[in-house]
Amino acid sequence: MSLPDPNLATERLPLWWDQVEWGEPGPRLETSLETDVAVIGGGYTGLSAAYHLAREGVKVVVLESERIGFGASGRNGGIIGALHPGRFKREMRRFGVEGFRRACEIGRESVQIVEDLVRENRIECDYERSGEMCLAHSRRHLPTLKESARVLSDLGYPCEYFDQAALREQMNAPSYFGGFLDPQSAHVHPGKYVHGLGSVVRSLGVPIYERSSVSSIAAARSRGGGRNARGIVIRTEGGEIRAHEAIVATNGYTGNLHRFFEGRYYPLRSYVVATEPLSDADWESIGWKSRCSCYDTKIMLYYFRPTHDRRIVFGGRADYGEWENRGMYDQLEEAIGWVFPSLRGRLRISHRWYGLLGYTFDRSPRIDRLKDLPQVWYSMGYSGHGVGVATLCGKILAGNLLGRHDYDDVPFNRSPLRRFPLYSLRKLTAPAYLAYCRLQDAL
Repeated sequence: MSLPDPNLATERLPLWWDQVEWGEPGPRLETSLETDVAVIGGGYTGLSAAYHLAREGVKVVVLESERIGFGASGRNGGIIGALHPGRFKREMRRFGVEGFRRACEIGRESVQIVEDLVRENRIECDYERSGEMCLAHSRRHLPTLKESARVLSDLGYPCEYFDQAALREQMNAPSYFGGFLDPQSAHVHPGKYVHGLGSVVRSLGVPIYERSSVSSIAAARSRGGGRNARGIVIRTEGGEIRAHEAIVATNGYTGNLHRFFEGRYYPLRSYVVATEPLSDADWESIGWKSRCSCYDTKIMLYYFRPTHDRRIVFGGRADYGEWENRGMYDQLEEAIGWVFPSLRGRLRISHRWYGLLGYTFDRSPRIDRLKDLPQVWYSMGYSGHGVGVATLCGKILAGNLLGRHDYDDVPFNRSPLRRFPLYSLRKLTAPAYLAYCRLQDAL
């Protein structure tokens, strides 16, 4: 198997990278060219946007600073959640009943678009619609989960509430007090999915330039020296692209690409471990019959899911630090034993890695264009729910560039992407907020 260039890899190799045939890197951009749309970022958002634009006959070029799937699209847990019961009260207040209903529809569409892309393009990526369970780590969260199940059922969304006794029939996880099951959710092998999607995009004639980091984005100049109202120039170390429009699809890896993004998202570090494949006896002991994905009600939550080859992928313990905290991996390994006591002392961890979430102040994504460069669209801020939502947002971006605006009623786009308060003091405020979250999770 050909692995990625070691100079591109972090200290930790995700399971998903280890199970994907990377092949040789795509070419660097080392020339000047013109196109209709330039897409910056070779993850779910960018590749989905390129796919939907190319299918409409639009000339597209994709730029990726490393390899496709190098960022969060190749590092996440692979969970595609449709409904999030722990947030329903906040979203009901924020969006109103109809806005909340539309938000739920968007959640379901984010699962469906992945399923459709996988099926229509025959992408082999271990896609499995086995549902998602939200687990109460404290008894005080049970009323919210129970009410969520009632409200969502009344709105026509199938879901089910489990008390602790009923939960034991779903899995042997005695530390949790109950759960909420959304049967519409799914999970997928993130690496196989992003690389399969990249292959489909290439098959449509879209060039993908890898190892081509963007250094600047600017309005094009007309021959008379003035600004071209439509044109945009994107420069890399080796070349440049002149395009009518551009899409920024870099989420938690946006960095200093444009001054607008500074302080409007937080690159939150999330850690993941994967076990060796479980034996028949160990799998039987945890009683995970439905193979649903799971996450719990902590602020600094745990999430976990089974894989096609009978591993457990277990993530969480998000960290606001600027550097890898290796102690997080030990905490996650201990947490697997806390969730599944029958595995305590029997686990063998095969992979440890981390990735960056694009976290917004209100935990909702945004699709918009830059005010000073209206030729440039962006989608970001998936806040840990990006597999399906990012894929859908890529389609929405493509529709907007084509002038359709089919999703102008997306509830989370009703307010602008605001800055984090005191962002310049984040080295001081982030540890304090983390301590607050841990205190709340302990209650």
